[in-house]
Amino acid sequence: VKMNFRTFITIHDYRLACPDAFLFNYSTRKICELKPMSVKCLLCNCDMRHYSYKLWRYILSALQNFALPELTNGSGNIGYIFINEFSRKQLLRRIPAHKNEFIVPNPIYFEKRFRIQAENNSVFLFIGRLSSEKGIHEFCRAVHETGVKGVVIGDGDFRAEVETKYPEITFT
Repeated sequence: VKMNFRTFITIHDYRLACPDAFLFNYSTRKICELKPMSVKCLLCNCDMRHYSYKLWRYILSALQNFALPELTNGSGNIGYIFINEFSRKQLLRRIPAHKNEFIVPNPIYFEKRFRIQAENNSVFLFIGRLSSEKGIHEFCRAVHETGVKGVVIGDGDFRAEVETKYPEITFT
């Protein structure tokens, strides 16, 4: 920044605005709407592990913002590269926009698109990390309540819990 190099940051999470990077309160299992790096943010026990982790990440974020204020105040030669419009909107609701913002479009192109009749599926699949913000509880509850067949591919902090609670679901 001091040498006036153009710098771009690829935004694949929300760490510029949120010490935990996810804008998610693991205690309440809801999207966090607190002002980033505010006193309320500091006092909120929202970490997936323990409040001490939150404090550590909060300190790291404060040091980052002190050393490179251009990251979060919209000045300088720093730009953002987003993966989609949704992540762009979520981050820019919380920190100022930069003059250099880009969205790298999805490189997958379909010549013909057609509707998949998902209502005719006999198996429903969850692939991902088994954590609250990924929706594993909602997936398992929906499979259980509707009586459809479900398969979960992945691992994470909630695997033992959901595997025990939903024995009718296949975990792999």
